[in-house]
Parts: sequence; structure tokens; C-alpha cells
Amino acid sequence: MNLDKLSLDLGSAPEKVTNYYALIKLLPEYLRVNKTLKVLSMNGCGINNEMMGAIGRGLQMNEGVELISLKHNAIGDDGIIEVCKGFTENKQIRLKSIDLSSNKISDQGGVMLASAL
Repeated sequence: MNLDKLSLDLGSAPEKVTNYYALIKLLPEYLRVNKTLKVLSMNGCGINNEMMGAIGRGLQMNEGVELISLKHNAIGDDGIIEVCKGFTENKQIRLKSIDLSSNKISDQGGVMLASAL
């Protein structure tokens, strides 16, 4: 399997993400081993707080991702806490942009995210 991808876009696939259990288990490992990934896009995939934990764990070990787009999902403040762990644990992260528009994040969640970045 070739993991050298610059972009992973799960939101544009005609079949939506349906096996969240598998994705929660595999995504952190994928982010850890893929050294070339620059863009992670999961728009409109029904991403919830638990999935944000998987993304946060993956970001703890990834130094290449520069853009994350998670628009139109079900992410709340608890999910923001999870992804913030990834930012604070990884001092080498190169993230330049994260789009969390059209989610369930409160002002407090936005403040947590801003302070983690």
C-alpha cells in the first residue's frame, strides 16, 4: 500500500464514511506514517467528537499536514478539546489552516482552539 499522498479527501467520495469504528482505529496510524500528507479534508462526513479524538491522536505524530478542512460536521467543544491535544503535544506541527465552519462549536470552544494554536 502506498501511503505517499499529498491530499486525503474523504468528503468528496460518493460513498460517505460509514465505518467510523475502523476509521477511528486507522486514521491516527495513517497520520503517523504518512510523511507527505499536506491536506486532510473530511467535509460533511458526520465527524463527531470521538472522531476528533482520532484526528487529535494522529496530529500528535504528524509534522506535514498544513491544511485541515472539517466543514459541515457534528463537532462540538469536546471534539475541540481532543484535537487541541494534538496541537499541544506536537511542537513540530506545520498546520497553517483549519476550517471548522458549520459545526457545533461554541465561543468557548473557539477560544480553546485559538489558544492551542
